[in-house]
Amino acid sequence: LPAVRIMYQTKRPLGVFRTGVKNNTKKSQESTAGTTKEEQHLAKKLKDLIANIDIASEDRRQEYERLERLFGEVLEENEQFHKQLGEMRERVEQLEREEQAQKENHFQNQQLEKQRNADYERLKTQNALLNLRQKKKDDSESDVVRLLKEQVPIFCRFFGVLEIENSEFFAHY
Repeated sequence: LPAVRIMYQTKRPLGVFRTGVKNNTKKSQESTAGTTKEEQHLAKKLKDLIANIDIASEDRRQEYERLERLFGEVLEENEQFHKQLGEMRERVEQLEREEQAQKENHFQNQQLEKQRNADYERLKTQNALLNLRQKKKDDSESDVVRLLKEQVPIFCRFFGVLEIENSEFFAHY
């Protein structure tokens, strides 16, 4: 490639440099003219090839830069995804902790509810027993009250008789 660059910069094909020797023969002039045309044609092809290589090189360089930008963007996205993934993992762990706390609270609430229900049933049973005792007491009191009601007229008559006797007794003395 250095030789090609030199030729491209001087705009002369290789081998076209003149030696300074002149041939006067017709054959050598025709040969030189044929060779020169062929060399010029090859030099043109070489120039075109170099231009195509330069264009391809520039295209490759631009494509490489584009790929570097894309790679950088992909790396940034990857970094963002990893960051989001880390945040999501932390959120999942937090939700799992909250769920565990809720389960524990639910279990404690169930235990408290069972205790309340047991206390309620115990109090209900005690209330029923107390109501039964009260009813028996009321029944026995009502028996006493009934007996007293039956005996009140008897006592009234008895006190009436006693008063009469008392007044007669005091009247004699």
